[in-house]
Amino acid sequence: QRRIVRRYHRRRRSGSHVVVLAGGTSIEELVEGLAIGVGAAVEPALALLVALAIAIDNLSEGMSVGELIRDEMPDRAQALPRVLAWTGTIGLALFGSSIVGWLALRDIAAPVLAALLAAGAGAMLYLTLSSLVPEGEARQYQGSATLASGLSFALILVLSALRP
Repeated sequence: QRRIVRRYHRRRRSGSHVVVLAGGTSIEELVEGLAIGVGAAVEPALALLVALAIAIDNLSEGMSVGELIRDEMPDRAQALPRVLAWTGTIGLALFGSSIVGWLALRDIAAPVLAALLAAGAGAMLYLTLSSLVPEGEARQYQGSATLASGLSFALILVLSALRP
């Protein structure tokens, strides 16, 4: 029996890394969309700044999904529909949760909205620094990780200065 089970698992393909990354990214986009919705509930200009910061983050995520798909499907003609489907799913998750966040939170008091924005920003910062910096240091990219963190904080300062 064990031989039959082993043979079955060897023949059967394991799960796709694309599904894991793109699915996880879609779930993350739900949270990021809520942050945009909270920003829109506070002030539309703030929502644009939050959306710009999230768009910069999503560029790297989109490239990661595209690269994984390209590794699994070397033929570009076959890979393109899959890339478009996953990036569309991710984009719809972000857009949908932004609208839901704005509709659900537009009538909430300003101090509560401010606390929600601060909690969301703190959570994103924690996740970024607790996962990316150690990963960079483990792979001997200390300089790059430090530079990226510094540039990120500089970008945060520039974006906050743009807010009227």
